[in-house]
Amino acid sequence: MNKKRTGKNIIFVLIILLICIFVFFGYYFITGKKNPLFGFIDKITEKKNITDNYNGIYTYYDDLGGSKLIFSGCSLSKIANHIYIIEDNYYTFRSSCMGSYLKETGKTEDLDIKLSEETGYYVMYKDKRYDKDFITTNITLNNQIAEKMKSIELGTYQIFMRETQFEGNYYKLEELKIAGINSDLRMSINRDDFLDVFEFDIMGKRNGKLLETIYSFNIKDINMLPDMYAYGKNIVLIEKGFNKETNRYNYNFKVVDIEGLQYNLYEKFPIIVDGVSLGKENSIYITFDPSIRKFRMLIGYDDKMCVSNYDESSSDDIVYYEFIIDYNYSHSGFDEPRFVKVGRKSEGCKYVNSIIRR
Repeated sequence: MNKKRTGKNIIFVLIILLICIFVFFGYYFITGKKNPLFGFIDKITEKKNITDNYNGIYTYYDDLGGSKLIFSGCSLSKIANHIYIIEDNYYTFRSSCMGSYLKETGKTEDLDIKLSEETGYYVMYKDKRYDKDFITTNITLNNQIAEKMKSIELGTYQIFMRETQFEGNYYKLEELKIAGINSDLRMSINRDDFLDVFEFDIMGKRNGKLLETIYSFNIKDINMLPDMYAYGKNIVLIEKGFNKETNRYNYNFKVVDIEGLQYNLYEKFPIIVDGVSLGKENSIYITFDPSIRKFRMLIGYDDKMCVSNYDESSSDDIVYYEFIIDYNYSHSGFDEPRFVKVGRKSEGCKYVNSIIRR
């Protein structure tokens, strides 16, 4: 008797359980809502898939805004950033025809790995999306610059200096030819770890004699590398500086040829404009204007050289003086700065900001 009653109870419980399961799934089927049980299963499955498939290379490209010639055989318009995931560890690389360099290492669990139904796996790293790279299958560390560069392109040398000269990868470049120069000028770049500076030597060969150094300069901050231009037999250097205490630019304009330093802007000071004396104590900003192939110079009193808001009573106050430094083909040299105009508060900042690279 008890056995029959127990059997009936079990059957009754099973019927109730089946009804509950039917109601549970039926509710989500009829309403169209997502069943949380399926979501839980999906998460488990997704996590397992990620664990099984995250190994590999992920890539993000930095666009350089056009093709840049670094040296013969190395032109590039973008630089690849790679994340290489191997099980529990990841490695980041920066890679181009200049070389491939290890940047960082870390634990895979710290990466933000995501799965997209459209594109597959990707990684969000430092606010950039790195997509799974099915073309790059191997990354070999190398420094192509040090091995292959024989001549230096002055217009793009800052790119390879910033990209390839860093702690743990400092290297020397000896007696490089200077592209675009109509004389036998060379350049060497060395790192002095004791002084924590990059040493630049410009060398020349005169009358068949051995190379000798005709001009040298040191740079501590790689972000303050001078702009350099090939001009006939000359090298133009725009030396950069900024005084944080006075908020003033300290730029200088120099010209070097086979005989050495031929032009130093600071030796032209003071420049007198309408009785106002301008000199090294002012804020001096210089840049090359490719539209006119001349050098523009602004001399003012701070790093803004303009104001957005001003009192009408001071709208005519002068905030900068503009000059042009031009090449004179008749004597194969640069003229003294030629005054162009004054800038006043009423002008606003649009014109100045088109010249100064903020």
